[in-house]
Amino acid sequence: MTIDVRGLGREELFIRLKEVLISHRGRHISLEVLADSHKRAKEIAAFASMSGCQAELDEGEGRCIVKISGIVCCI
Repeated sequence: MTIDVRGLGREELFIRLKEVLISHRGRHISLEVLADSHKRAKEIAAFASMSGCQAELDEGEGRCIVKISGIVCCI
C-alpha cells in the first residue's frame, strides 16, 4: 500500500498515518509513505517505530519515501 502525504500539514499527515496504522493493529503492514522532505520522512519513521514497526528511509533525486513494515502493536 502507498499513501501520499506530500502537501499535507503536519497534523493532518499524522492523523492520516494513525488511521492507517489503527486499521492494521495486530496485523502485518507493508506501507510506503511519500513525504515532502527528509525532515518529514524522519518524523514519519519515528512515529512508525513507536507503533512497533520497522521504518526505512529511501531517498534519492527529489523523492523521500518511508518504507514501513511489521506488525502494528500500539498507536
